[in-house]
Amino acid sequence: MALLTSEDWASLLGGFQQEALHLEMRDVYTIPDEQESYERFLAGRPRSPEEERQRRQGWLSLVRSAVSVGKKIKRARIVSEPISTYIRWEWQGSGLSVEAGEEIRWLARQEVGAIALPANDFWLFDGGTLVLNYFDGDGRLVDNGTSTEQDLVDLCKAAFEKIWAKANPHRDYSPR
Repeated sequence: MALLTSEDWASLLGGFQQEALHLEMRDVYTIPDEQESYERFLAGRPRSPEEERQRRQGWLSLVRSAVSVGKKIKRARIVSEPISTYIRWEWQGSGLSVEAGEEIRWLARQEVGAIALPANDFWLFDGGTLVLNYFDGDGRLVDNGTSTEQDLVDLCKAAFEKIWAKANPHRDYSPR
């Protein structure tokens, strides 16, 4: 497996041709550029939608740009219910990504039992390039790596498709 540099990551996100699929399976992530926004949420002082839009401007622009030329960005989230505080914060902020054109669906972990899943969150670009995300126990990204190994790509693609078919679109999901 080849390790990704930040330049590689930017190239994949900006250069896919048709579809980027993202599966998230953790109940907590500790992402440095999210910390201030999340801490404000915890303190009962969430950012205004405009402040949050500004904070996420790079991602939202990337989504709008991709969608404007017919590309798809799909994110499926498997969540424990009742949901964690982090997932509640994430759910409340997902509307901005949906507004920009990202398709987001949610599925309760209790609904996933019969689906074979990979051990890690992942991105799958154009059905062939897989990026696996490795997190520590506290949700901090430790590393990531790419693979085009067909068996692994097939497992991830099949898992995503099954999750996507069962999951609720963002507008229809009410977190419990």
